[in-house]
Amino acid sequence: MLLTQLTERLQKQNDQCEKILSAHQESFDSLLQTQKEQFDNSLLEKENKQTLQLKECQQESQKHASELLEEKQKEFDQVSNTQKELYQKMLREEKDGMREELTKERKEMDAYSKKITHKVLRRRENLSQRKN
Repeated sequence: MLLTQLTERLQKQNDQCEKILSAHQESFDSLLQTQKEQFDNSLLEKENKQTLQLKECQQESQKHASELLEEKQKEFDQVSNTQKELYQKMLREEKDGMREELTKERKEMDAYSKKITHKVLRRRENLSQRKN
Protein backbone atom coordinates (compact mmCIF):
# COMPACT_ATOMS: atom_id res chain seq x y z
CA MET A 1 0.00 0.00 0.00
CA LEU A 2 2.72 2.39 0.81
CA LEU A 3 4.36 1.45 -2.42
CA THR A 4 1.15 2.09 -4.28
CA GLN A 5 0.77 5.48 -2.67
CA LEU A 6 4.34 6.34 -3.46
CA THR A 7 3.87 5.22 -7.00
CA GLU A 8 0.71 7.27 -7.33
CA ARG A 9 2.44 10.25 -5.81
CA LEU A 10 5.39 9.84 -8.14
CA GLN A 11 3.03 9.48 -11.05
CA LYS A 12 1.24 12.72 -10.05
CA GLN A 13 4.54 14.51 -9.69
CA ASN A 14 5.65 13.11 -13.01
CA ASP A 15 2.39 14.29 -14.63
CA GLN A 16 2.82 17.73 -13.08
CA CYS A 17 6.43 17.87 -14.27
CA GLU A 18 5.31 16.88 -17.76
CA LYS A 19 2.60 19.58 -17.68
CA ILE A 20 5.14 22.17 -16.52
CA LEU A 21 7.65 20.94 -19.08
CA SER A 22 4.98 21.01 -21.77
CA ALA A 23 3.97 24.56 -20.74
CA HIS A 24 7.60 25.61 -20.73
CA GLN A 25 8.10 23.96 -24.11
CA GLU A 26 5.08 25.80 -25.53
CA SER A 27 6.32 29.05 -24.02
CA PHE A 28 9.79 28.41 -25.39
CA ASP A 29 8.39 27.53 -28.86
CA SER A 30 6.23 30.69 -28.79
CA LEU A 31 9.21 32.81 -27.72
CA LEU A 32 11.38 31.15 -30.37
CA GLN A 33 8.72 31.81 -33.03
CA THR A 34 8.43 35.46 -31.91
CA GLN A 35 12.21 35.90 -32.03
CA LYS A 36 12.33 34.20 -35.44
CA GLU A 37 9.63 36.56 -36.74
CA GLN A 38 11.45 39.56 -35.26
CA PHE A 39 14.70 38.40 -36.83
CA ASP A 40 12.98 37.84 -40.19
CA ASN A 41 11.38 41.29 -39.98
CA SER A 42 14.70 42.85 -39.03
CA LEU A 43 16.39 41.05 -41.88
CA LEU A 44 13.64 42.17 -44.26
CA GLU A 45 14.01 45.78 -43.07
CA LYS A 46 17.78 45.58 -43.63
CA GLU A 47 17.22 44.16 -47.11
CA ASN A 48 14.71 46.93 -47.85
CA LYS A 49 17.15 49.58 -46.60
CA GLN A 50 19.96 48.06 -48.66
CA THR A 51 17.69 47.90 -51.73
CA LEU A 52 16.70 51.52 -51.20
CA GLN A 53 20.35 52.53 -50.73
CA LEU A 54 21.26 50.60 -53.85
CA LYS A 55 18.53 52.36 -55.85
CA GLU A 56 19.65 55.75 -54.51
CA CYS A 57 23.24 54.89 -55.35
CA GLN A 58 22.23 53.79 -58.86
CA GLN A 59 20.24 57.00 -59.34
CA GLU A 60 23.16 59.09 -58.10
CA SER A 61 25.52 57.16 -60.33
CA GLN A 62 23.21 57.59 -63.31
CA LYS A 63 22.86 61.30 -62.57
CA HIS A 64 26.63 61.64 -62.31
CA ALA A 65 27.08 59.68 -65.56
CA SER A 66 24.54 61.93 -67.30
CA GLU A 67 26.30 65.05 -66.04
CA LEU A 68 29.65 63.66 -67.12
CA LEU A 69 28.26 62.73 -70.53
CA GLU A 70 26.77 66.20 -70.91
CA GLU A 71 30.08 67.78 -69.92
CA LYS A 72 31.99 65.60 -72.38
CA GLN A 73 29.44 66.43 -75.10
CA LYS A 74 29.99 70.14 -74.46
CA GLU A 75 33.76 69.62 -74.62
CA PHE A 76 33.35 67.66 -77.85
CA ASP A 77 31.11 70.37 -79.32
CA GLN A 78 33.60 73.03 -78.30
CA VAL A 79 36.49 71.11 -79.86
CA SER A 80 34.39 70.44 -82.95
CA ASN A 81 33.48 74.12 -83.25
CA THR A 82 37.11 75.10 -82.76
CA GLN A 83 38.18 72.65 -85.45
CA LYS A 84 35.47 73.96 -87.76
CA GLU A 85 36.58 77.56 -87.13
CA LEU A 86 40.22 76.63 -87.73
CA TYR A 87 39.30 74.81 -90.94
CA GLN A 88 37.24 77.78 -92.16
CA LYS A 89 40.07 80.16 -91.24
CA MET A 90 42.53 77.92 -93.11
CA LEU A 91 40.22 77.92 -96.17
CA ARG A 92 39.89 81.71 -96.02
CA GLU A 93 43.66 82.09 -95.76
CA GLU A 94 44.14 79.67 -98.63
CA LYS A 95 41.52 81.55 -100.66
CA ASP A 96 43.18 84.88 -99.80
CA GLY A 97 46.56 83.42 -100.75
CA MET A 98 45.16 82.23 -104.09
CA ARG A 99 43.63 85.69 -104.70
CA GLU A 100 46.96 87.32 -103.97
CA GLU A 101 48.71 84.86 -106.26
CA LEU A 102 46.13 85.45 -109.02
CA THR A 103 46.42 89.22 -108.57
CA LYS A 104 50.20 88.95 -108.74
CA GLU A 105 50.01 86.77 -111.87
CA ARG A 106 47.48 89.18 -113.41
CA LYS A 107 49.79 92.12 -112.71
CA GLU A 108 52.70 90.18 -114.19
CA MET A 109 50.60 89.34 -117.27
CA ASP A 110 49.47 92.97 -117.57
CA ALA A 111 53.07 94.12 -117.29
CA TYR A 112 54.16 91.52 -119.86
CA SER A 113 51.24 92.47 -122.11
CA LYS A 114 52.18 96.18 -121.84
CA LYS A 115 55.80 95.29 -122.57
CA ILE A 116 54.83 93.27 -125.64
CA THR A 117 52.33 95.90 -126.74
CA HIS A 118 55.01 98.53 -126.35
CA LYS A 119 57.48 96.41 -128.38
CA VAL A 120 54.86 95.78 -131.05
CA LEU A 121 54.02 99.46 -131.22
CA ARG A 122 57.72 100.41 -131.46
CA ARG A 123 58.27 97.85 -134.20
CA ARG A 124 55.25 99.13 -136.09
CA GLU A 125 56.53 102.63 -135.64
CA ASN A 126 59.98 101.57 -136.75
CA LEU A 127 58.53 99.74 -139.73
CA SER A 128 56.36 102.65 -140.67
CA GLN A 129 59.36 105.01 -140.38
CA ARG A 130 61.44 102.70 -142.60
CA LYS A 131 58.70 102.64 -145.17
CA ASN A 132 58.58 106.39 -145.23
